[in-house]
Amino acid sequence: MTQIDFEKEWLKFLKEYIVPVTERLYPGYYPKAQAIMNFVVRYRPDEQPSLRPHHDSSTFTINVALNSKDVDYEGGGCRFLRYDCQVESPRKGWSFMHPGRLTHYHEGLPTTRGTRYIMDHQDHQDHQDLQDLQDHQDLQDHQDHQDHQDHQDHQDLQDHQDHQDHQDLQDLQDHQDHQDHQDHQDLQDHQQLLWSVSNQVGQTVFNAVVRERSANGGREEEWAESQQWAESQQWAESRQRRSWFSGEKVM
Repeated sequence: MTQIDFEKEWLKFLKEYIVPVTERLYPGYYPKAQAIMNFVVRYRPDEQPSLRPHHDSSTFTINVALNSKDVDYEGGGCRFLRYDCQVESPRKGWSFMHPGRLTHYHEGLPTTRGTRYIMDHQDHQDHQDLQDLQDHQDLQDHQDHQDHQDHQDHQDLQDHQDHQDHQDLQDLQDHQDHQDHQDHQDLQDHQQLLWSVSNQVGQTVFNAVVRERSANGGREEEWAESQQWAESQQWAESRQRRSWFSGEKVM
């Protein structure tokens, strides 16, 4: 209709005349005035005199006669094979309507003389339904994609948090191990210092005893006893030192 600049008038015709008739003939079906498939067919004996049997892909079809039978042409019409009936060409400006799809298998009867013109309109009610369905599907796909992305973001965040928690735990464990090692080292240094001080004190006491006995004219037996006592004292201190580092009990 856009090629002949007649779409506006055609939509007005559909809305004011065809839609009410359709709703009356097919209760529960509410068509919309839309020009989706409209075309003019020309029949001539030497070109295309007829149209082979077929189903229209429409919900319903309207045929409008654009010229007059027995004046501009002879023959023509539409035959419905399943119902074994036919509609001869209506007079100029008149139309007839029939369902499309599977129920009305039909053919265009031969034009035997002249030129016959008809205007064919096929209403595809489910075109809008399909568009709505496609829009809904696109919206659903978008929502599914968004949900998947949100789930992936949540998973990435959880993985990052788990990794961070693991790293924090590992850092804490490393710090604790380092602290334990440092405390153990400090304890060993402290014990080493105590042993050294104790050894120095024992040696000082021994030297003082030796000097005192020498000054009083001590005998060799006493000197030997003093030496033996000092050696036993050093042995005891050495054993005590080992117990500090090994943890064994000294009897």
